[in-house]
Amino acid sequence: MKTLLLIALTFGPVAAAPADVETDKREILAVVKKGVEEVVEVLKNKELSGDERRKQVTKIIDPLIDFQLLAMLSLGKKHWNAADAKQRETFTELFVETVKLSYLEKLELFTDEVVEFDEPIPTSTKGSPKYSMLTYIVSKGDRIKVDYHITKRDDIWKAYDFEIEGVSIRKSYGAQYNDYLKQASFDELLATMREKVEEARKKGSQSAGTQ
Repeated sequence: MKTLLLIALTFGPVAAAPADVETDKREILAVVKKGVEEVVEVLKNKELSGDERRKQVTKIIDPLIDFQLLAMLSLGKKHWNAADAKQRETFTELFVETVKLSYLEKLELFTDEVVEFDEPIPTSTKGSPKYSMLTYIVSKGDRIKVDYHITKRDDIWKAYDFEIEGVSIRKSYGAQYNDYLKQASFDELLATMREKVEEARKKGSQSAGTQ
């Protein structure tokens, strides 16, 4: 899958125009292309260590994804509403760290994939406008589909979910959390997430140290 999972996290915000679909589509296309190109440029820089590439990619993606909304949607309305403010805050922090650590480890696998872009498609006109935008990672004869789900938050275009070959990040994590919470408490979920984050951090540090 190589850089697929990382590229799926990499487009940035731009001020959204009033209800003008064609303007929205042009802006979203520009945003996605810019974000992908910035990350690809970092990943192709072989003079950077693995740790330096991770830091630069993280700096690019941090303000570009609506992690708060993605965390809330992944947990689900039922569990989110049942959690208190502190639990929600801790869950969001651990969720963001989980997502970033999981995919940043794929950096070392980057080669020279080509990214193709389709035109954004409106998926909802109710409330904040929502769009779907397909991109394709072309690598060694394969054409892998990544579908971004984009909405306007505080007049900024951001991602709130994405699908890789039809598998939604939100639904994938959401199913795991829902199954876990059928048998354990919310605090136990947080403890398990914290343990996994620590393990991933150690693994990332060891990997960076060997380059």
